[in-house]
Amino acid sequence: MSESRGLALLTVHNIDRVAAHRATAFIQENLPGTLAWEYFVDEESGRGLLYQVHAGDDAVRACEQAMVEHGFQRELGEHAQLDEIIMLSPITSPEARTELDQFGGVAMELVVGVTR
Repeated sequence: MSESRGLALLTVHNIDRVAAHRATAFIQENLPGTLAWEYFVDEESGRGLLYQVHAGDDAVRACEQAMVEHGFQRELGEHAQLDEIIMLSPITSPEARTELDQFGGVAMELVVGVTR
């Protein structure tokens, strides 16, 4: 099983830190397949980035489903607009490809790199 890594580039209208912390706590306690979920914002420019690492495509879908079912996607979406999705790993399932295509996202191939 290979990790699925991705970035969501956002335009942030207002940071809802409370909702972001609730989502993070929920993910940490309930979604062990989500290895990283980090939300970065530059308040001055209104730009944001969500960095995610999952234990595979199934873990990506489990996280997305939980975010919708528990209202986190709606809450965070009220304050930020999704501009682009970039996957930093291959897409291995047709379902994941369909979801990525719905948002006009791209999947980039790692050519070379070092991670420790």
